[in-house]
Amino acid sequence: MQKLKQFLLFLLILTAGFRAEANTVDSLLTALPKSHDTTKIKIYYRLSAYYRESSEDSAVFYLKKMVSVADSLFSEYKKDTSKTRFLLFARNAYGTANDDFYYRFERFDDLLKLSNKELQVAKFLNDSSWIGSVYNTIGNVYKFRSDFDTALVYYQKYLDIKKKQGNKQGIAYAYISIANVFINWLKFPEALKNYKLCQKYATEIHDTVGLAAASVGMGNVYTQTKNLPLALTTYKKAYKYYKAVKDTEGIALALNSLGDVYVNTQEYYKAKAKYMEALDLMIKKSFKIRIALIYHQL
Repeated sequence: MQKLKQFLLFLLILTAGFRAEANTVDSLLTALPKSHDTTKIKIYYRLSAYYRESSEDSAVFYLKKMVSVADSLFSEYKKDTSKTRFLLFARNAYGTANDDFYYRFERFDDLLKLSNKELQVAKFLNDSSWIGSVYNTIGNVYKFRSDFDTALVYYQKYLDIKKKQGNKQGIAYAYISIANVFINWLKFPEALKNYKLCQKYATEIHDTVGLAAASVGMGNVYTQTKNLPLALTTYKKAYKYYKAVKDTEGIALALNSLGDVYVNTQEYYKAKAKYMEALDLMIKKSFKIRIALIYHQL
């Protein structure tokens, strides 16, 4: 009888939670028509967040609504540039949608459309840092699509901007992006050259994350060219760098890479241990692409 009461109480709490969430959505939708555009951006993002787990299409739908409102705010800003608050809301909305399209939902067509929109805004503002960031994002999309020629065009544009700014961290990261294209293209000498250029600039500014990324990249080249002892040493360096900055995804990447080397050396128990450690980290972070890759290797 006591267990039945506990179960019924649990159901009551759960049902109340569902009703509360439904009421929250209803109240947000009710508030929309009479809300200012700056408030609408917040509402649409809350609605998108609500549907992330239950309906990706609904979450993306509300993200697009948010971007549409951001477009309107930016149009208002162009008419009166004293309305900097509108610009701030629009820019934050673009950035939030960009991150969700890329990292959370992997909606690359939507990301490319948004990036081209952002590029127009950034050029209107003559904001070179924003322009460079958008070029880098567009390069990422084309790299993901294996359109390496186009990806290199945008990464080179990003690199040119960072060189003009004298931004050594940006230069280092641009070289990483270029190197990643070459390694996917199976052009290993070009990849290694660019990873080493990244390493050079990252060393000059003591950028641990840049050094970690360069180490992973060089390790990938050594693995592909069957220089396994050097690959193992380089991946271990990357693991230490990522541990130093507490980068969970980076740590998982280094572990996964070490697993690959152990597979090549036929040390399968060591490989499985590294893969499982990486998988546990990525499940906690809900990083779908990396999880799928690790499952494939297991």
